[in-house]
Amino acid sequence: MTNRYGNMKNGVDDIKYCKFFGPINWTAIFTQTVRISHFVVVVIEVVVVVVVVVVAAAASAVVVVVVVVVVVIVMVVVVVIGVIVAAVIVVVVVVVVVMVMVVVVVVVIVVVIVIVVVVVIGVGS
Repeated sequence: MTNRYGNMKNGVDDIKYCKFFGPINWTAIFTQTVRISHFVVVVIEVVVVVVVVVVAAAASAVVVVVVVVVVVIVMVVVVVIGVIVAAVIVVVVVVVVVMVMVVVVVVVIVVVIVIVVVVVIGVGS
């Protein structure tokens, strides 16, 4: 056998009771009665909300790029085919873009609400 933690005479207890992990209450972790501080919960909540907002912004940027590409395509269609086809394409694109933006906003709102509810319930218990 090698002299690695977890692989010696005391097994996993060598790891659990070494200097680094010594202060940890392993029974509380096992019984899931460990309470984390409110500060840690708030930091986690802020990080998750920031990530959600960044993802929403990225999704919005993708939508804007798609709109620009479609506008360029519409301009080419106007020159090549005609105004009526271009008008139909513009209407379809506007409807799709609005629908995508509404979905992104709703998803962001729902995720933020779920995060806040989970954190409030977690802190309260």
